[in-house]
Amino acid sequence: MLWGLGLGYVFFHDRIDLITLLGVVLIIGAGLWLFLPKRQRITTT
Repeated sequence: MLWGLGLGYVFFHDRIDLITLLGVVLIIGAGLWLFLPKRQRITTT
């Protein structure tokens, strides 16, 4: 996702607007939220 935003900016001069930035934060945050509790369960058992 970050590569896509960066390459879009370099090749097409796309600017990142607020809605896109919020979507990126939401998707990355959800992925981290799903990953971190699973990692904690593995180390505690």
